[in-house]
Amino acid sequence: MDYYYRRMYEGNCWEGNDVSILKTIYADYHIKKSDNNMLNLGTFLDKYIKNNTSTSIRDLFSIFYPFKSWSHITGNKRISKLINLHRTETEALLSKENAPHKVFEDFVYGTNIMQITPILSKEDKLARTKEYIFNSYNSGHKHIGVRAFGYLLKSGVLGVINPSEYIKEWEKFVGKGIKPSDSRLLANPTYNRSTIPNKNKTIINNLKKIHDFFRSLQFDEVAECVEKDIKNLEELDRKNQKAQSDIIAELAKLASKK
Repeated sequence: MDYYYRRMYEGNCWEGNDVSILKTIYADYHIKKSDNNMLNLGTFLDKYIKNNTSTSIRDLFSIFYPFKSWSHITGNKRISKLINLHRTETEALLSKENAPHKVFEDFVYGTNIMQITPILSKEDKLARTKEYIFNSYNSGHKHIGVRAFGYLLKSGVLGVINPSEYIKEWEKFVGKGIKPSDSRLLANPTYNRSTIPNKNKTIINNLKKIHDFFRSLQFDEVAECVEKDIKNLEELDRKNQKAQSDIIAELAKLASKK
């Protein structure tokens, strides 16, 4: 179980969206609790809130992340406010074992978080997306950043519809010094670079992270585009699983007749 929480922490700690930040806090608490059974949840949350509402430079850089981008700083401040507003519900959430992704998403978007999240201009949203791409590259998840940019193209927010201009638009947006890890992801952000059948699940999980990021910015036109692709991939995955099950069942029947 400790491995589960460490994987959750490592998979979300570089993300700047509200859902990933909450999942990182959740995983960090359970990791620390496994090392110290006497760890008090209230004290843990108090320390998190203090660090993220403090004006002290030492406190600002002392919490869970080895690197803090602006989106991490502002995101942690939002989550701190959310925890203060819903302390009882937060403690109940962190007390759960093996909480699924939807629980965190429902918690963030089903509370008053939108009331304390400033409405960003399109330019600010694009600036945050550029930072998200840089963070993806810095954390070794380059394809996440490329897929995210692919959704800026696919949703039409950049106004570029000719695939031959995608590389030029990437260079204009990100800079010529950083190359897309796979240019095919610009035209098709759902592109499966692997021939492994169950790789679809990995892509779906990655797209959910991208969706959470755009949703946290209230970049609705992009988030809706990602969400549509997630639903299509999940439906395709269900059909593939059913087809595989049918084949296995048929082979079992044939084997039983021999």
